[in-house]
Amino acid sequence: MLLAVFACGMSLSAVGADAPPADFPFFPKSTPYLTASPAKKAVKVVKQKSGAAAPGFDYRQKAANEDALGFNMEAGGDSRNLEYMGPFGQILNGPLPIASIELQMDEDESVLLFYKPAHDNSSFAVSVLKEDGQQLKGRVSVKGSSTRGFIKKSLLVKLDKESKGDWYGYRKISLNSMASDPSMLREWLAWDLARAAGMNVLNTFYTRLYLNKKYVGLFLFTEWVGPEVFDRAGLGTDGELYQPNDATHCGDLSAASMDGPTQTTGKKLNRGNSCYEKFSPADGNMANLAQLANGITATPKDSYHEFVDSHFHNDSLLNWIVVNGILTNGDTYNKNYFLYYSNKVAQWEVMPWDYDLTMGRSWDPYLGAPRDVFNSNFVYYYGPDIGFPGQAKTKTLEDPVLFERLKRRTAHLLGIGKPYGDERTYGWFSPERVAARVNVIQNNTINDAQQDMFSSNRIYSYDEQADAIKYFALAHYAYLKAASVGDESKWQYVYDPNQPMNPAPTVASTLQASWTVQRPGYDRPLVDKSGKIASVIRVRSISKPVTITSTVLGFQTPPALPPERSANQCLKRSWELTTKGGGPLVADVTLEYLQENSQNSDARGLEGEQKDLQLWLLDGGIWTPQFTRVNVLSKTLTVRELSLAANRTLRFVACVDSPDVPSQQSSGAVSTKDVSVPTPIGKAFQHFIDNLKK
Repeated sequence: MLLAVFACGMSLSAVGADAPPADFPFFPKSTPYLTASPAKKAVKVVKQKSGAAAPGFDYRQKAANEDALGFNMEAGGDSRNLEYMGPFGQILNGPLPIASIELQMDEDESVLLFYKPAHDNSSFAVSVLKEDGQQLKGRVSVKGSSTRGFIKKSLLVKLDKESKGDWYGYRKISLNSMASDPSMLREWLAWDLARAAGMNVLNTFYTRLYLNKKYVGLFLFTEWVGPEVFDRAGLGTDGELYQPNDATHCGDLSAASMDGPTQTTGKKLNRGNSCYEKFSPADGNMANLAQLANGITATPKDSYHEFVDSHFHNDSLLNWIVVNGILTNGDTYNKNYFLYYSNKVAQWEVMPWDYDLTMGRSWDPYLGAPRDVFNSNFVYYYGPDIGFPGQAKTKTLEDPVLFERLKRRTAHLLGIGKPYGDERTYGWFSPERVAARVNVIQNNTINDAQQDMFSSNRIYSYDEQADAIKYFALAHYAYLKAASVGDESKWQYVYDPNQPMNPAPTVASTLQASWTVQRPGYDRPLVDKSGKIASVIRVRSISKPVTITSTVLGFQTPPALPPERSANQCLKRSWELTTKGGGPLVADVTLEYLQENSQNSDARGLEGEQKDLQLWLLDGGIWTPQFTRVNVLSKTLTVRELSLAANRTLRFVACVDSPDVPSQQSSGAVSTKDVSVPTPIGKAFQHFIDNLKK
């Protein structure tokens, strides 16, 4: 049975936003929602367009405040008040919408559903019970590709043709397990950003799944991709729906992808149907797609923007690249997207797909499966051109008109420089607003993380996962502002086939940045001219203005080491903080280290676990261990309430203890709150089965 109940009863509102309607989420054929209460004036749904923001909005003051005070990464304390984009591009404000559904099926089959072989496509019978008591019969199966290898499977429920009725307008109920993203945040944030960018995307919302009246875990309902999704944007249902073939990795919208060599064999095998699947109508006729691919390849650079504007609906191609760049989504452009041709308007629309491994996650070419994909590497410092080049993407970046449009639209969504669109979406993905959403979602789903049957697979705590997402928003923002889309940036597109899989550098690196502190504030990144963060300072107290200079020596053994610590026990990175003028201050200091892959890492060769790293402070020739908060996901080390005297230089290194040396870490160290315990796979299997049989 599938019991559908929505937890969305509060009606909070904010300026420029509205509360969701009582029947949220929207039925797929609903008209755009404008107001939730007759007593409240309707909020006009504004289509995202280029241009200046409304009069009175001072983006210069916003930039000045960020420079002086930093970003409040603890925003969003009211767990009932979430700012988010509705499924039709409305800016809403209120509680986090979470559905609850119960699936009832044969007990033995409920275990087989999660533990059958990964690519077994068999399905099992289920019954669906709606809130009004109506029963609907259907079938449930496992969906997805690489995520099938996780115990917590993504599921698809299809209602039988004989069953009269639906679930919130849907007869296909697609539930993403988010097993590949233990933060359970990336997909939600990605789809929300795509809506803010003006894209027509799937309806998504968190869903609590109960299996035979037992809680299984939190899933993300993701609307099934079909012509009806595109009809919402006025494109009709009689168009053509395509998706690149995930196995061949060659659907890059080039002429060669329709009739040319594959990436690996060099043989003429593609011919359209090897690179793409046509879902609707399933007639195998790819003439329209071939015409598009040939046009993309043949159009000269100086007129490519005219081709894009005439062939792609609602700027969907450009917005897709913008969103991918903000999220560091490189696993696309030759796969992981949908493409719809509308006979109604004679244009194409791009629909993004697969955002679970974004926001810092990175493929590692030096590791074998599955760790090449599912690992703890983290990347921040890559521009909007990240990932497979792809013909459509490359030509967009090479066209001066589209290139400038992409930069300005990216900057708008990040809140950098002059607005370029709807004022309400300016800074939608700025660090502070991302942190606010993360904090609200985390407050609403922390119990789900604790009670999830599959939590024994979660190696890192839920807090650590959420904090890594927030740090990504801060670090990637800083990089894009300095190196790609800020007023002072000099970014020019040059394709680099290595990024973000660069090998280890052959020379040491140095970063340096300074900041004059006037008063206490929030998390203020000190950013090197390259766009990389040297440190993040949160000033707690200060007597007089002081200038802090942060210096980082990377990919080299620290010039001095703590007592009884060898070079292999310490990161190949060291940090310095120098104060000049003014009086003493007290601050939280966050230092990051690099691990983009297993070779390009400051931790390469470390004789110990990164979770056991501890910062040591060298001051006046004396080494002292510091109470260190380690986040092995974001690769950050934090010391809280550090006293910084005036006109001094403090030096830091990070080391692990040797097996025969007792840990110097005080019991007073700040640590994350564990909501899961790492256990072997065998224990995880037994844990899940025991819960099912209780």
